[in-house]
Amino acid sequence: MADFNAVAGHERIIKSLRESIKNDMTSHAYIFCGNKGSGRNLTAGAFAKTANCLSPINGNACGKCPSCIQFESGNNPDVFYVKATKTISISVDDIREQIVNEVKIKPYSYKRKIFIIKADTMTSQAQNALLKTLEEPPKYVLIILIAENTENFLPTVLSRCVMMKFSPISVNLIKNYLINNCAMNEDDAAFYAEYSIGSIG
Repeated sequence: MADFNAVAGHERIIKSLRESIKNDMTSHAYIFCGNKGSGRNLTAGAFAKTANCLSPINGNACGKCPSCIQFESGNNPDVFYVKATKTISISVDDIREQIVNEVKIKPYSYKRKIFIIKADTMTSQAQNALLKTLEEPPKYVLIILIAENTENFLPTVLSRCVMMKFSPISVNLIKNYLINNCAMNEDDAAFYAEYSIGSIG
């Protein structure tokens, strides 16, 4: 279940995202950057779910409104997961078909049209195709780029997004998470936490 409370660590990021929703001051585009298993995808889901929640509570999704229920079932009409369709990389055609053409249409049911992109495979041409949307986004658009690093991102893309860096979290936090959420005994939790490289995933 996508929920900010389910994210271990990254308190500064979670607080910032919650406050932006509470104050209706979300940016149009974010980059969630960090290692696999660091919580980027879970946080992106929680952010998307909460951003369109009809009755958010203290910056958290209510989990009960039509938008939340549809999100959890994978059927929210205003949340889009952008994927490569013909090759392993997200191409310029993918961006044009799944974002550029879609942003012209207002949200179908809720406040925002949200696009979540696993952006490590996005080609330079695809990034250029996304630029116009990043430069002149409709007010109802929210784009979340998820990446392990940003070395291959165009400077023009980086400059138009809010960067959220998911740093490795502490061994002790991971250990406690494994004990409390995975029914793991303390010795095993301590062992796996040491080899986690700061990533619960």
